[in-house]
Amino acid sequence: MAEVSKTTDQALEVLEFLGQRGTSSIAEAARELSLSRTVVYRLFSTLEQRGFVKRHDGIYRLGPKLFALAQHVEWAVRDAADPHMRELVNTLKETVVLSVRDGSQTLTVHRIASREQWVQVIYPPGVRKALTDTVGGRVILANLESREQIDILGIEENRMTPELGRIRRAGFAASRNEELPGLAGFAVPIRSVDGVAASLTVYSPSERAADTKAHKDLIVRAGDAISAELLNESNDDRTGSDD
Repeated sequence: MAEVSKTTDQALEVLEFLGQRGTSSIAEAARELSLSRTVVYRLFSTLEQRGFVKRHDGIYRLGPKLFALAQHVEWAVRDAADPHMRELVNTLKETVVLSVRDGSQTLTVHRIASREQWVQVIYPPGVRKALTDTVGGRVILANLESREQIDILGIEENRMTPELGRIRRAGFAASRNEELPGLAGFAVPIRSVDGVAASLTVYSPSERAADTKAHKDLIVRAGDAISAELLNESNDDRTGSDD
């Protein structure tokens, strides 16, 4: 087993905790993470000095440095996905949406809509939804490790586990009239070296859902191609750092 830095692991645990809670005091973080207040204080102070968290009146939240790094990751996924999204839009004449995982939520970072349909789906970038609430979120959730799924699902675990298992085995997720009446979605996962990084979803009016599902293989191939580019980019970065 690889050696793990205890302090680094605790700092990452604090960041994940803040990402889930939004804000926290030292006492709350110490209690919830089963750490001493002294350890939490030192972690928060170090992270604050580096810009990863910020403090106001004794309450801590994620800081600008972390958001800058997250934005870099989002742009990398968006750059890899854009040409494949445009090809799907040209072929399917529907709206294609790229969403990244942000804790227990999805964040829409890119959307391309066809101009060739009278009825279009408008799904603007910047939309945040719980992973359980969208077809793209569920395809991400289905491909997470069991421990992460349990932490996110909570009391919904028993109800959703069978569906997530089916999604994982199929390699895609589909919905109809679930997110909104009259809206259908077909989503595939996008993977990076760290696991499932995002989802690619084709949205259409429900009456055109059958046309979208008929192009399942095309959509799955687009997701696989984006994943391959992200994995290759990560391997190139690692190779370059070893030189």
